[in-house]
Amino acid sequence: MRVDGVLRAAGVISSTDHLRYVNWLKARAGLALPRRAEPNRGAARLRLGQHDRRCRVSTSPTLYGEAVALRFHRAVDPAVEALEQPDALAPLGLRADQAAIVDLLLRQPNGILLVAGPAGSGRTTMLHCLARAVAGRGAAVFAVEEAVEAELPGIRQVKLEPELGLDIVNALRAANRQDPALLVLGVPPDEGAWPLVVEMANTGHYVMLPWQAQDAAAALLEATRAIGDPVLAAGTLVGATAQRLVRRPCPACAAERELTDLERDQVPAGHPLLQSPRTVESRGCEECGYSGTAGRYAIFETARVEGHVRRQMSGDSTGEALRLRLREAGVSSLRWEALLRVAAQQLTVTEALRATPADGAGTV
Repeated sequence: MRVDGVLRAAGVISSTDHLRYVNWLKARAGLALPRRAEPNRGAARLRLGQHDRRCRVSTSPTLYGEAVALRFHRAVDPAVEALEQPDALAPLGLRADQAAIVDLLLRQPNGILLVAGPAGSGRTTMLHCLARAVAGRGAAVFAVEEAVEAELPGIRQVKLEPELGLDIVNALRAANRQDPALLVLGVPPDEGAWPLVVEMANTGHYVMLPWQAQDAAAALLEATRAIGDPVLAAGTLVGATAQRLVRRPCPACAAERELTDLERDQVPAGHPLLQSPRTVESRGCEECGYSGTAGRYAIFETARVEGHVRRQMSGDSTGEALRLRLREAGVSSLRWEALLRVAAQQLTVTEALRATPADGAGTV
C-alpha cells in the first residue's frame, strides 16, 4: 500500500487468492479476464468503509502472474470540487501569479497547452480542473480519455475503445466534427495523431494534453520534436505547465533546524531561503503513523510561449538554452518553487530536493 507516495506493507496473500482477487478487480474495471499476457488499464468504483471511491486499475504481466495497481481518487475530485467554487482553479493550489498565467493561457483562442510531469504527479487532475474552468465560461469542451476516471458535468467525455475501432485518430476526427472550443486529450498523441492535433490547434480549436517530462522546457522541446517543424511548433504551442506532488510535513512532530552545508549548496543563488536557511523536519509520531508526512499537495511551473521563448524554440534550441529564456521571462523552476515552500515552513528541504530536478539538469 502506497500512502503519500511511500510504499508500506499491508499484508500477504496466497497465490490462489491472488488470482481470485486479480480476476475480481479486472471484472470490476471492465477488463478482459483472459488477457493476462499484456498490460491493461481501466477504472472502477470500489467500496472503502462506508463510501464508494473511484480508482484507476492497471495490470501488467510479471514472472509470477499479473501485477495490479489501484490508484484511488480523493473522496471529492478537485475538478468536481471546482463546480462548488467561483474560481475553478482554486482546488489546484496555484500561487496568485501562477494562477494569473494559467488564466491567460486558458483565454487563448487556439493552440496547444502541455501539462507535464511524471506518472502520478496529478496531470489528470490538472487537466480536469482546466477543462472545468473553460466549460464554466460557457465554452464547448470535448475530452478523449483512455479511461474516464471522473464524470465531469458539462464536458463531453469519450472513452477510447481501440478494439472497436475508436482509436485516438478516429476519436479526434469525431471531436473535430463536433467543433468544440476546447479539446482535452487524456493521453499524448501518437505519431499518426499529431498532424490532426496540430491541424485542429491551428484552425480555431484549443487543445490540452498531458506530457511526461521533468519540466516545462523539456515538454516544449520534446513536443517540438514530435511535431517535426520547429517554426510550426513555436507557433502552435502556447504554453506548458509542469508539476510535482510533494509530501506535507506532519505539523504534530515538525521541528525547525538549520540547513546543512550540503543542503545549502543545492539552493540556487539569490533564493529567499538563503536569507534564513532553516527548514522544518518531521521525525514521525503516532498521529502521522511515524511517516513524518500529512498528505500531499502540488507545486507548479507555468510558462507561456511568447517573445524570446518563441524565437528560441523556432531555432535549433537545447533544453539549457530554453530554460535560460524561461528564467529570463520570469518563470520559476520547480526547484525554486519547492524551496519557497521550505522558506514558508510548508515543506522539508529533504522533500524539496528529492521531488524536484536541479536547476539546469536534464538537458534535452
